[in-house]
Amino acid sequence: MGDFYTGTTYPELYQEALFFVDFENGRVNALLFDAQGNVDSVTPFTEERGITQISMGSDSNLYFSNFFTGEIGRWVFETDVTVDEDADNTVIDLSNVFTDVDNDDRAISLAVSNNPNESLVTATIDGNNLTLDYQDNQWGTAEITIQGTSNDKSVEETFTVKVNPVNWRSLIDLF
Repeated sequence: MGDFYTGTTYPELYQEALFFVDFENGRVNALLFDAQGNVDSVTPFTEERGITQISMGSDSNLYFSNFFTGEIGRWVFETDVTVDEDADNTVIDLSNVFTDVDNDDRAISLAVSNNPNESLVTATIDGNNLTLDYQDNQWGTAEITIQGTSNDKSVEETFTVKVNPVNWRSLIDLF
């Protein structure tokens, strides 16, 4: 089973694609179309045994059911994060960012492997939750890299955090 992706949170490659399950091979693929609506190609999306249903949710993410685990989950593309200066912490669920077809995804260890701008934002992981803590009165950008490790193999995902400055009136303006 599958669904057409008509949302906006996934990369442009997947716009208007038909996501479908290859149950026998444990894959989810995206059927891509050209501008005339003809089939252009099939591209692998993820390898996960037991997926039986895919549906797009109102939040523009794809949701799935897994026959083997009983899980109802979603695939989230966490891309760049943009907030205003002095924003509240952002918590990002990383449970569907990394997957391992040879091991239980819950066994994947997660770590912040690079954050060169901790004076702007600190990044910590607790379980599958990444917390971005924006430092007071700071603005700019940071590239944060998260590493997932399973079976002695690691992969990394990097994203950009942009903190916009807020126009504060100076004390001089108040007098």
